[in-house]
Amino acid sequence: MAKATVDAAKEAKAIETCGKAFTPLNTQGRRRVLQWLIDSYGTDAEGAASRAPARDQPAGTRRAPRIEEDSSFEDFFDQKEPKSDVHRALVAAYWLQFRGEGGAEGFTPAEVNALLGEIGHDVTNIANAFVNLRAKKKGKGAFLVYAPGDKSKKRHRVTPAGRKIVEAMVAGNSNGKD
Repeated sequence: MAKATVDAAKEAKAIETCGKAFTPLNTQGRRRVLQWLIDSYGTDAEGAASRAPARDQPAGTRRAPRIEEDSSFEDFFDQKEPKSDVHRALVAAYWLQFRGEGGAEGFTPAEVNALLGEIGHDVTNIANAFVNLRAKKKGKGAFLVYAPGDKSKKRHRVTPAGRKIVEAMVAGNSNGKD
């Protein structure tokens, strides 16, 4: 059997092209596209990513580690690297609603700040951060709203616009998108 030749430049270009194509897709979309590629090209990719050493990846193609469903809030926060108090509050609110215990009932500013305090990033004026997150952003709407049915207006929920901001955050790029 003849040994296949390796063309690192072509592989790097293919990786770059795939990276650009995958950026707008959600996790399920990426999974479907990967499965189609595996089925179409007859490649067994099971475990291939874990076997490939990072140093073999072309420059500029390495990505931040994927945050697993069972990761800690600190790992999630570190991956997002929020730069402002408003972004720190939004990342913690997102965690409480979608990963933590805020769920359908929502969360309070105190719960958000307590979570941030556990990792040493509490917000000096959490009430002000929440006011800014509830303010309507030009063309995007608010990033937080009062939880439905909460007459006391103490509990909040992340809006789809707020969720989109957090999910788009990657290390070092957490400001300027809102």
